[in-house]
Amino acid sequence: MLAVLLAGTVLSVSPACVTVFDEVEAKIQANYVARALYNENAPALARAAEANRAAYRAQASAIASDEGLECTRVLQGYVRSHEDPHLFLNAVPVLTEADAARLRAGAPRIALSPQILRQQARSATGRGPLVGVWAADEFETAIIPEADGGFVAVVVETDSDNWTIGDIAARFDARNGVVEAIRYRAEDRAPIRTGYSIVSNAILSMAPVDWGRITPAPSEVIGEWDPHNPRRPRFEMLNADVAWLSIPSFSPALVSDSLQMIADNHRDDILGAELLVVDLRGNHGGSASAISPLDPFIMTHDAHEDYQPDPYSPVLLSSPDTIGHYAGIVDRMPPGLERSVFADLVQRLEANPGSLVPMLIEPAHIALYNDARVPEGLFDRPTDVAILVDSDVMSAGEAVLLRAGRSTRVTSFGAPTRGSIDYQNVLMTSVGAGDLRFSLGYPLMADSPHLPIGGFNQNGVPVDVPLEGDPESWPQQILEHYRLR
Repeated sequence: MLAVLLAGTVLSVSPACVTVFDEVEAKIQANYVARALYNENAPALARAAEANRAAYRAQASAIASDEGLECTRVLQGYVRSHEDPHLFLNAVPVLTEADAARLRAGAPRIALSPQILRQQARSATGRGPLVGVWAADEFETAIIPEADGGFVAVVVETDSDNWTIGDIAARFDARNGVVEAIRYRAEDRAPIRTGYSIVSNAILSMAPVDWGRITPAPSEVIGEWDPHNPRRPRFEMLNADVAWLSIPSFSPALVSDSLQMIADNHRDDILGAELLVVDLRGNHGGSASAISPLDPFIMTHDAHEDYQPDPYSPVLLSSPDTIGHYAGIVDRMPPGLERSVFADLVQRLEANPGSLVPMLIEPAHIALYNDARVPEGLFDRPTDVAILVDSDVMSAGEAVLLRAGRSTRVTSFGAPTRGSIDYQNVLMTSVGAGDLRFSLGYPLMADSPHLPIGGFNQNGVPVDVPLEGDPESWPQQILEHYRLR
């Protein structure tokens, strides 16, 4: 279904698929620190990566110049095959005015009333978690099954000039082990191929876009649910002894003010509780420092006896892109010790092109990043803090989980996380052209010179108390754990 959506539509001339593949691979080879560490520490993985590259390049070479969506599938499949969520390729096609007008004129629609579409979504809810009504930035959409086994999202309500009732906003395919979507861009209806996942049965994630479920109402959600702002933190007192805080994102733009408001407005509620549950399920990251308003409730002066983190000793692969990125950071930083860390790093990157370079050499710099400083103003209550995670938690969510493990009142529950923390500091760059234009993201920094040995990306960050069964039962299992204890 998805590969033929543009049948008969010829867009402006774009580079050959294999040309874009080679451009993507050149960026990865020059900048992706994990690739260099494979060569150093895991030669078997390096050989497998080379065989994988050759296989995908052969696929790219066989794709005709007018098969843009199929090329995107191969390119994104190659990037995803590295199994590092911090390495990604987002389609951002650049069209001529004529191409955009042609796509808008031929934009797919379904000529049914919103009432009928909503009813179809309600009557098909047994067909899978995609089916239902969802909220996006500019519209509400009903996702219903199609005859070929896929699913289609049809606009049922909008006040945007970009959309009308009946417009198809996206199509989805989850057959034969394939999980992918075509999302239509608002301004020109350009088809954007992407992966997708459903988080906590409540958020339809098509990075960088999220839709929130309206119906059926998400049963796993605790707290006031706003489908139009699905990554918003939610706070609820389950009873006088249990405070529940859901944080589905650490994006500073989404949560920084919200978490400070929760810490301020519900301070007495949290301090009066025996247990604070911090529910990070579905958290795809952002900035780990966004959790800081909650530190006084979570952290303790003493460290847990099992908390023995390895020294922080990150490494980077020297390249022109890496040097330019960190030189820009230095230019924007005020004078001080932290600026000297990056200024020293830039000098050593420039002196060692193509080599792995440690971030920290000077004793003062090492101490700055390895000093386990305890936040000020810690509270004695709540008595216990439970951190709840699942396999969708990644990046900053994992960093928060690892740091919280220092606290003597924290116990982690759920399932191992996604595994996206070994390689960080993502740099975005453009590759390709025309309808084969992409934004490539790759991490510049590895947490350890020994990776992939001893890292978390392969198996995720483990939890103290694994939970089993339906995730809807996990909150009750946590409460029973503390009651039984």
